[in-house]
Amino acid sequence: CPEEYADCSLLQMDISGFTALSSDISAAELVDLINAIFTSIDEAAALVGCVWKVETVGDCYKAMVGGIFPCDDHAHRAVALGLAIIDVVEGVSRRT
Repeated sequence: CPEEYADCSLLQMDISGFTALSSDISAAELVDLINAIFTSIDEAAALVGCVWKVETVGDCYKAMVGGIFPCDDHAHRAVALGLAIIDVVEGVSRRT
């Protein structure tokens, strides 16, 4: 992979209050929660299209829209994914 990409938008998500939450629930519950969130984000990213999940670390999700998946509307797609992420996290938080 090249170290530089043109025509791309980057997106990063961290869960607010994750550290406090991690001390309030069991490790198994925490893993299930993160898995539910990241799986749903992955599904949203597939629908948005042109998304490369760069990495997940702890509660951090990093993605690039465009770049290795060229598209002229990468910024709009990144915003769409960001809004989808908000919906995903709100939906998961309502279930817990």
